[in-house]
Amino acid sequence: MGIDTHRVKLVAFMLSAFLTGIAGTVYCFSILFLLTTAAAFGLFIIVRILSITIVGGIGTLWGPVIGAVLLVPIGEVLAAEVGDRWPDFRT
Repeated sequence: MGIDTHRVKLVAFMLSAFLTGIAGTVYCFSILFLLTTAAAFGLFIIVRILSITIVGGIGTLWGPVIGAVLLVPIGEVLAAEVGDRWPDFRT
C-alpha cells in the first residue's frame, strides 16, 4: 500500500504521549495549587486510580468510566460515614 506503518504508529504514540503529558501537567498544577505533593502523587491516589481501572475492566474503553461510577460514590459515602470516627481514614 505504500504506507509506512512504523512511522504512523510512532506518530500516533508521540501524539498520545504529548496529550497525556499535557493532561498530567494541568492536573499537577491544579492539584498542587491546593494540596501537597504527597496528596497528588502518594500511594493513596495511585491505588485509587488502579482500583477504578481494575474494577471497570482494564482492556475496555468504558471500563474505567464504569469503575469510577461504582467506586467514587462508595468512597465518598464511606468518607462521610467513617470520617467522623476515624479522621485519618481516606477512601
